[in-house]
Amino acid sequence: MKHNLVKKQLDMQTGHICALGGKISSHNSLTVHHIEPVREGGKYILPNIIYLGRLQHDMHNIIECKQYKIAREMKDYFYYFKESRDMLAREQMKTYAEQIIDDMGYEPVRKGKIYVLRMKQ
Repeated sequence: MKHNLVKKQLDMQTGHICALGGKISSHNSLTVHHIEPVREGGKYILPNIIYLGRLQHDMHNIIECKQYKIAREMKDYFYYFKESRDMLAREQMKTYAEQIIDDMGYEPVRKGKIYVLRMKQ
C-alpha cells in the first residue's frame, strides 16, 4: 500500500513520464527507478524515486555498472529534473544517455513485446 501512495505522489510531482525522455508504450512500460540504489541503502520514498521507461532503466543500469562518473551525473540530473521539470534538460539527457550506450556498443532492439538492449553485431 505504501508503494502505491508513493507512486501517486510521484505522478503528481513529475507526471507519468520517463525522466530520460523515453516514449512510453506497451513496448516500453514505465518503471520506478531508485535514484540511490536499494543495494546502497536507497529507500522507496518519494525523494529517491523517479520514473524511467523500461528501456531507459536498462540503459541507466548499464551506465551505472560501467561508467560510475557518468552515472553520478545522471543521479544529479534526476534530482534536478524532479524539482524543475526542465524538458530541455530532459531532451539533452536523453541524447547524452543514448550516445553513451551507443559508444559502449549497445543498441535497442525489439524482442517480442518489449525493447531490450543488446551488444551491436
